[in-house]
Amino acid sequence: MEPTQAREGVGVAEWIHRDERLPTAEDADAYGCVLVWHTFNGHMITGWHQLPSNRYFTHWMPTPCPPENAQAGWDGIKKGP
Repeated sequence: MEPTQAREGVGVAEWIHRDERLPTAEDADAYGCVLVWHTFNGHMITGWHQLPSNRYFTHWMPTPCPPENAQAGWDGIKKGP
């Protein structure tokens, strides 16, 4: 997958102003989250349903896809002492 691609079927993600459109469950990832821009804290990840209640979230976009073989990294981690 190209680094500029968003989740499958979403296309290239761009910031969407909250006044243009609020996210829905269909815009969220498998965990119900979207990427948001907070006025004072910058980018954050939060539940899609949080935008209407926080005026400091000014923009949002779908979260990117995880890297390929992201789970493979866990296989090499030793469990326990």
